[in-house]
Amino acid sequence: MFHANTTATVFRGTDTDEYGDTVDVDTVVHSGVRMSIIEQARRVFVPADNQDRVIRFTRGRAPSDITILEGDRIRDERNNLTYIVEAVVNPGSPYTDGDTRMDLKRVS
Repeated sequence: MFHANTTATVFRGTDTDEYGDTVDVDTVVHSGVRMSIIEQARRVFVPADNQDRVIRFTRGRAPSDITILEGDRIRDERNNLTYIVEAVVNPGSPYTDGDTRMDLKRVS
């Protein structure tokens, strides 16, 4: 069980523009979804440079009954930031549905 720190809107879909390029469309799939979106940091050692680096990444969690796919976009309604979903994990359990975990990348 996660502790929600925001609500979010999930967008899905693409289209082509007048030049034939693929562009995102803002088709709302879910809105007002309780989510946890947290930026985390990890320190890693890079032997080639002989120094530590700090890698920042963003993780999200949502209820298991919300369908989220790789490539979906999530807009954090608290601070109006938009993320793209890079990976989705739905851990299973014999007793209950686990939360949907996501690797996110901020796009705007």
